Amino acid sequence: MTVKDIIQNNTIWKPSFGEIEEAPLVSVLLPTFRRAQSGLFEQAVRSVCSQTLKNWELIIVDDASTDGTEEIIDLLMKSDARISCIRHINNIGLPAISEYEAYKIARGKYIAFLFDDVEWEKDALEKTISFMEENQCVASYGIARLKIDDTGEYDEIGKPGQFSNEELILTNAIANFTVVLKRDVIEDVGLYDPHLSLVRNCDWDLWTRVSKKYEIMATGIIFGTEKGYTLSDSLGNSY
Repeated sequence: MTVKDIIQNNTIWKPSFGEIEEAPLVSVLLPTFRRAQSGLFEQAVRSVCSQTLKNWELIIVDDASTDGTEEIIDLLMKSDARISCIRHINNIGLPAISEYEAYKIARGKYIAFLFDDVEWEKDALEKTISFMEENQCVASYGIARLKIDDTGEYDEIGKPGQFSNEELILTNAIANFTVVLKRDVIEDVGLYDPHLSLVRNCDWDLWTRVSKKYEIMATGIIFGTEKGYTLSDSLGNSY
């Protein structure tokens, strides 16, 4: 079965409420599933809306949520014309496919990735795009904070210091939501592999493929905080 077969007749496209003819600088891809009640999903979207860099579009892919996510998305779209949505009629359960659908619609020069339990720093995109353009960088990653518990403690991954290709093969040391890729890179090496064996590691697989042809540069920029990665309903912990 191909990806085309899986998504056929299962997608409702909900374009933004505004007419924005000029292509954005950055396209943000956000898959989500049943994160409305916790408030994490809305916080994630609002962290994009509050970015100091304004030239972006956000493409949400709702994997047939039944918890009020659709209604929240409609309200968010009405409040910001840069937001659009793809909604699945039936749950697919593979974020790699959701990301692919969003990418096919994305128009940005740069592609950024977001999880539905992540809150970006307000200047994450502005600092990262400035770094990439100043350093002629086509692929970058920043520092991620991973919330451990309600005490405010967190781990950090992607700390300053360049990972070698050998290190990337041995361990997934790059947080998905801190990565920004130039569109040309994805056009060259492809996006996430949707194979079931890579359901939790499709991002790691992508970084290793990218690193074989391009340098993935460490920016040292704190990109954001993932608040629900230890929870059972995290996209990384569920199917």
